Amino acid sequence: MTEKLSPFFHAKKQEVNAYDIHDGVLRLSLLRAATYPDPHADQGVHDFTYALLPHLGDWRQGGVIPAGYDLNAPALPLAVAAQPAGTLPAAYSQFRVDAPNVVLETVKKAEDGSGLILRLYESWGTRTRAALALPDDAAAVRCTPMEQPLPGEEAVQHSLPLTLHPFEICTIHVQFAQ
Repeated sequence: MTEKLSPFFHAKKQEVNAYDIHDGVLRLSLLRAATYPDPHADQGVHDFTYALLPHLGDWRQGGVIPAGYDLNAPALPLAVAAQPAGTLPAAYSQFRVDAPNVVLETVKKAEDGSGLILRLYESWGTRTRAALALPDDAAAVRCTPMEQPLPGEEAVQHSLPLTLHPFEICTIHVQFAQ
């Protein structure tokens, strides 16, 4: 009898070796203890973090991908000095994507120093139309993974429309007004 397996997350180890559910019992193998090619592999002290995520519906409806990111790359608080004037919104994001299956994976400085590079990917295996919301002082354009301009692409402000193929990785160059 095969039972439906809820998503099982792990952090701080590159792979989970084996897990299954049989007759209502969750079994988990943490180490392989192989002796070839390294007779000393998996020896010593190991730290593991695991989480079980029960949910309704399939893994998409259950929010499995965001939960995995929350476990493996949690937001870290940063203490800053109080500012004497002004207000902050309850929530703010420099960049926002309007499709739940498009993940903004990377924000990094452009190799030529001319702004930021964003890398997004489609995570559900479906063709998707989405929009990337930009800050007021920014313009964005799709580019190659090597950060080179794509022929025929024009930089846009406010919202960059995207069409992504299943599991496609998309690289975007963002420049800010001086």
